[in-house]
Amino acid sequence: MTSLRSDLAHYDGRHTDVLERIAASLRDDARAIQRLVDIASGSPRDRVAVAATWVLLRLCEDHGSFSLDAPTITRLRAVLTATDHWETRLHILQALANVDLAAVLTRTQRESLVAAARVTADDDKPFVRAWSLNLLGLLGGLVSTRQGAEIARLIAAADRNGPASIRARLRRLRKVGGLDWMDAIERHNA
Repeated sequence: MTSLRSDLAHYDGRHTDVLERIAASLRDDARAIQRLVDIASGSPRDRVAVAATWVLLRLCEDHGSFSLDAPTITRLRAVLTATDHWETRLHILQALANVDLAAVLTRTQRESLVAAARVTADDDKPFVRAWSLNLLGLLGGLVSTRQGAEIARLIAAADRNGPASIRARLRRLRKVGGLDWMDAIERHNA
């Protein structure tokens, strides 16, 4: 792990070629996700967490053989709320969008993830807010009716008044059916 950590420390915050090479070297490593989460969890406020979560996201996006299980998501949730780096938050939120949250997490775990995503929904960076709302949208139909209604209100407000990047992310989520659960809430409130 020390070698992987030192490789990740070569990331300068701009040029991702070093991260692409690291991701390529980890493609056959069955423990790659756990190693990256260990590094990010061990130092969530360190710049190396940005690099670790970037590689984690790349592996989750590019290779169906890499997935996030409940204990890993719980650890990433802790990093999400502890990190000082908006890029780390963004990478985690984007990686979680690739997970079948209903199949992987219990209701209690989903509700805990909602609490973390609610915090990042107020982030200074519009892209972090957009992906946080994306995650909340994915979770909205999988939590209590009360939490779902709160999430629906947040999403509706962002859809009306949010920056273009947030509205675009919500349109994409709506297009793939990620917000269909909101129809049931609207019918219930009518």
